[in-house]
Formats: sequence, structure tokens, C-alpha cells
Amino acid sequence: MKGESDVPSSGMALPLNSIADAFPPNPAGPTILEGNPSRLFQPEQIRYLQRLARDLKPLIFSLSRSRHHRVSADTLLDSDVFSALWAVVRNPHSGISRLHCPLCAAIGRFRIEYGLLPAYSLDRLKFMLEPQPIPQGLHLLGEEIYRVGPFAIFLGTYRGEKILSAVLDDLTLADRQCIFETGLKIREEEMRSAAFTSIRLDEILLERQKLIEGMTGISRSLVSPSIYASVGLLGLYPLLMDDLVAEFYVDRLGSFAYLDHRELGRCLSSVFVTDSDMSRLVTFARMASGRTMDYATPSLRASLRTLDFSARISVDGPPLSLEGMSLSCRKFFLSPLTVEDLVSNGTIPPQLASFLLAQMLERHNITIYGESGSGKTTLAVALDLITPTAWRKFSVESDVAENVSQSLMGYHQVRLLSAGTTPAEQAKRTHILNSLLHKSPDFIFLGEVLSREDSVSLFQILAAGLKCIHTVHAETAEGLLRRWVYQHGIPPSSLHSLDLLIQMEKRTVAERVERRVVRVSRVEKDLGSIEIPRLSDIYRLGGSALLGAEAGSACAAMGGSRIQGQSGGS
Repeated sequence: MKGESDVPSSGMALPLNSIADAFPPNPAGPTILEGNPSRLFQPEQIRYLQRLARDLKPLIFSLSRSRHHRVSADTLLDSDVFSALWAVVRNPHSGISRLHCPLCAAIGRFRIEYGLLPAYSLDRLKFMLEPQPIPQGLHLLGEEIYRVGPFAIFLGTYRGEKILSAVLDDLTLADRQCIFETGLKIREEEMRSAAFTSIRLDEILLERQKLIEGMTGISRSLVSPSIYASVGLLGLYPLLMDDLVAEFYVDRLGSFAYLDHRELGRCLSSVFVTDSDMSRLVTFARMASGRTMDYATPSLRASLRTLDFSARISVDGPPLSLEGMSLSCRKFFLSPLTVEDLVSNGTIPPQLASFLLAQMLERHNITIYGESGSGKTTLAVALDLITPTAWRKFSVESDVAENVSQSLMGYHQVRLLSAGTTPAEQAKRTHILNSLLHKSPDFIFLGEVLSREDSVSLFQILAAGLKCIHTVHAETAEGLLRRWVYQHGIPPSSLHSLDLLIQMEKRTVAERVERRVVRVSRVEKDLGSIEIPRLSDIYRLGGSALLGAEAGSACAAMGGSRIQGQSGGS
């Protein structure tokens, strides 16, 4: 936060005259002021701003007629209300005559009435009163569908597309003032104490939560927004904290984010991403990754994991990104979905779920493929969670932890984090994968097979008899096998080490996104063949059901699993 002497004019101009004379509040809810972008005000903000503007206008006229206070009334009345306020309360009047100047006394009384005497007071007023930007032309927010902390999430339409509007409507002006002043107290405490040295976001949030919980007069509902406001991420709060947001994107600074919703699909949003929002998020990503991002290395990929969210951040900056910094933030579930959850939401039918569970218990190799965001990792984690607790498991993951920590669940699990974005990192990742041959694992979770080196290491692992579940991007199973052979140089005979290939698909049905297992194939074990192996389908969505013999063996292996009685959805 800056001191008063450094306060610039508002980023969104709020003309003083318009606020004072032609800005009727909406008694039924928020008021939208047209512009580019438009601005959304809460009723309490409007009432306070109107009172401020109406008290400020006569003071401006009086100052403009004074020979000591050189003020242009026309200029200030047409300027941003915060710029006009700044010009009035900091108006220079040198010399001892100011002690007897009635206008200086009037300015003093004005400052006392609006609490503009302490340091940071104008910053505090702006934090309380500045509206939320929303897309130009968005007149109706739509229906409130759920809440994320102090934000109400509305679903509406904008230019024929779905738009999610996150409205900060659960905070009074007193709440906003409390949040601002809590941030000041946190900074002061951190400056006084040498104990606060963390640079990682998760550690900073925990430290500041403890500080806030030790303060008096702060409502429990204000703790979370106060913490995120103190680190400069309150603007991105509804995107980071909403578990239903699978991924959000920012094409350039000073624009509205858009997102992939787990249930609604691609949506526009009312979250306006400023330079400050982006720089804070990128700074925390840099601290988490230990990498630099500058003109020579304009891209960054890192993971952020806190008690509230887990995300993978991908950022491109100039000169690579021509229109300025762009961002993609992929969100992961903090609490993983189980196989039972996937049956309940229709991702997988119960009979097929029982079959796959039986295949996992028999330690078959499983390849899960599909497009980005189709639910590959979600299914892989759910299957990994039904393995026996006695197994020794290794999880090899990239920048972000795709799997979950299973130690507290009673499993024997070793998690290895290794990226592969640079040649040096890829060499290290290959070494880690190859080293698994000497660690005696019962089962391996390989987050994602991306590169040629990953593919070579994968088939070395499988050829050595180790068992693995892994994910990979591909449109069809046949195309995946051809890519491994013709692009990654895997001998066709090595493909016989594969067992099951599961295809995930993301589709939109009645404006809702559904993720489904659409195909399960088995690799035919013709070990003498030098051709790409044939695939036989065990299951196809909308086609043949699970083969009778396969279903019977699955039921026998599971001994009447609790899953089989639940409804499917395929």
C-alpha cells in the first residue's frame, strides 16, 4: 500500500458532477454505470459517494474564488472524484496566513468528517468506494447461482455467451474499511518482527492468518478476504477459490478473464485483471518455482498450492507475447474425487467401474488419454486411491502435483516432483523415471507423458515389469500408438507392454459440460508381431455394453462391490 503522497488518480474515472447530480441509486440492488468498462456500485457505496460529491462541490467553488487557492472549478468538477478530492485536501497554501484562512479551516473540517487525516486515508477511501468493473454493455447480471466467500456468482448472457459475474456484495463499507486497516496492521507487525521471512504464498497466507486471528474486532467472515487483500489477490479471489472453475485465462492486462467451468463449460467473466493483479500472481509463481521471468526468459510455468486452492500457472510475457503478459491458470481439486463420486456424477457406469477396479487390483498397466480438461487426471487419481494400502507406490509429477498426498490415508506413497520444460530438467526427469527400476515399487503413478523422453522412459519401465497408470494427450487410441511409434521412436513390439487404454471425452449437453469414459480398449498380446498391435474394445459409450465375460469376472473379483448398486449415467 502507498502513502497519501503517492496516491495516483483512480484507474476508472468517476466524474464528480455525474456522481453528485445524475447518478440515481438502485434501491433494489447494485447500480451499473455505463462506460468502457462499465462499473457496478453497491447501494451503500452510491449513497456515500453522493454525499461526498455534494459536500465537495461547494468547497471547490469557494476555493476557485480564492486568490490563495488556485483551483479551476470546471476542471475539478469534470475530473475523477478521487482526483478532485486529492486536489482539495492537499491544496497548497503557504505562509502563516493559512492559520487564519477560513478555507483552510473548511478543508480541515472536511478531512476530519471523512476521516482523511491519518496516513493511507485516501487509499482507504478508494478501497471502500471504488466500484467493480464489468464488461461494457452488460446490463443484467442474471440469476445468483452460488457464492464464493464474500462474492455472489451470477449467471447471465452477454453477446450471446454465458457470463459469470462475481459481485462483491457481502461487504459493507465498514467491512471494507476493516479489511484495509487489517492489511496495514499486518504490514506493521511484519516490519516490527524478524520472524516473518516467508516468500512462498502458502506460508505467507498461514502466517497472516495467525496474525489476524490474534487481532480483536475482526469478524470471522472477514478473515479470508482480509488475508487475500493483504497479498493483493482479492481481485482474483472468485477465480482462485471457486472449485467449479477448472481453468481461467487472461489474454492481456487490463482485460476480463474468461474461464472453463466444470459444469457450464466456457464462460466469460466479470473479473477484470489489472496489472497489479497479474504482477502479484506472477511474483508468487516465480517464488514457488525458483525461476526468473524476464526479457530473455519470457515464459514461466509453476504451481501454487495453498490450503484454499491448487493451481498450475502458465505465463507468457514480452517479447514472446505480442500484446503483453498473458496467463493460463489450471485449477485442481484439493479433495480428489473417488470412483464412487465418478459413478454418481455419470463419468463412468457402475459395471465398468467395477471392472476397472478389478484391473487395478490385478496390477494391469492403464493408459488414460483424451483432450485437455477431459478428466484424465481425475480418473487416474480416483483409480490410484483404490489400490491396497500395503502397496509401495511412487508418484512422479511435473510442476504441479497432479496426484494427492496419500500418506495420511494409510498408503505407502513416495511423491517425486520433476518438471521437463528445459533440456536440463528433462534429463533430470528421465533420470528419475529410470531410477524407479531400483526402488521396488508395486505401482507407479506417472502424471503425464508429454515428451519423447517421457515415452522412452515409460516403455523402459513397462519392459522391466513395473506396473503403471499414466495420462497422455491424444484424440484416439490408434493415433496415440502411431505417435509413439513414428514420432517418439518406440518399437511396435514394446507396445505389447500396455494393457488397457481408457478414453476420456469432454462434451457439452444442454449447456452443461459432462466428462465421460467413452471407450476402453485392450491391447492384443501378439508378442511375435512386429506391427502396431491391434486393439479390442471392451466398452464404448452409446455402443456395446461391457462384455458379459468381462463383467462377470469383474463382479467376481470385487465380491459385489458397493459401487455396482449406484446409478451410472452412460
